[in-house]
Amino acid sequence: MRYFKRKWNETRGDQYDNWGTSTFFIETDDSGFPSRQIEKYDNGIVLKYDDKKNEDEFGMLGDQDLDLEEFGEFEISKTEFDSEWESNEKKFIRSEIIGILFQNDQFNDWWESEPIEIRFFDNKKLKIKFIDLVPEVDQSFIKEADIALKSFLEKNTNDRLGLSELAYQNCMEFLNAVDYDEADKPLWDIKDKSEIWNFIYPQDIYVTRRHRRDEDIYINLTCECEWEQEHGLQLVFRQGKKLTRISDQDGHITEADAYDKPDEEDELLSQFENKEKSQLPTMHKSNGGVSDKSNDSTNNKSRSWWKRLWS
Repeated sequence: MRYFKRKWNETRGDQYDNWGTSTFFIETDDSGFPSRQIEKYDNGIVLKYDDKKNEDEFGMLGDQDLDLEEFGEFEISKTEFDSEWESNEKKFIRSEIIGILFQNDQFNDWWESEPIEIRFFDNKKLKIKFIDLVPEVDQSFIKEADIALKSFLEKNTNDRLGLSELAYQNCMEFLNAVDYDEADKPLWDIKDKSEIWNFIYPQDIYVTRRHRRDEDIYINLTCECEWEQEHGLQLVFRQGKKLTRISDQDGHITEADAYDKPDEEDELLSQFENKEKSQLPTMHKSNGGVSDKSNDSTNNKSRSWWKRLWS
């Protein structure tokens, strides 16, 4: 067997072009035909292929002989190759809407994206995190999350301003429940309720599944705010469509869960139920069609990219 390490100074030229350039580690037989292959990209993604896993949605094991004379200067030892092969690559999942999410270093069921422009907050860039997700267990999570993200990412500044009344109400309820503080005077002095957003600072977006009752996907936009500096503020959107909770960050995505009451007694959540319940089957059916088409396209592009790389 022979072993090679070669830097590829061009990007992929496909839908994963933003992964950056790559370094290939290749094990071949004596004729130059690949038997194991490692691809390490600038963004941290590592792909590995062998006879047990010779292709996936991102690429495939080389299916043509290398020119051993050309590759001679890139030859490395078996020890160096095996060291790369045995190293733990950073796990990731892929969303059709926001791209790659890497597994969190501390929590195996958390996955984090690169910062994404959020129109809802004037194109501020925020990281999006899928949480409480074990992909092998909840196999429909990513598809459902993509539907929710598509809806949420279409929301703009006007959608946010439409929630000013609720945000202002949350602020006033808190201030009325605590002792007066001179530092809160700018909040008391608000004349136009839309000004409340000047005191709210978005931090992260969490996508999670509610693990009781509807078991739906919720998008939780977490913020810091001037009035509740300890627990902050959260704006929760069921299916990414409609605000179903605005509160401090108390670990619950619905008011019903926070106070252990029926969903029907949760004002914002019940409004969603009344409007959207009849549409849910259509959404799931549509989602499946989109996913199948995307996967076919991805595989074709990955194969053509491999042929271009070594031709």
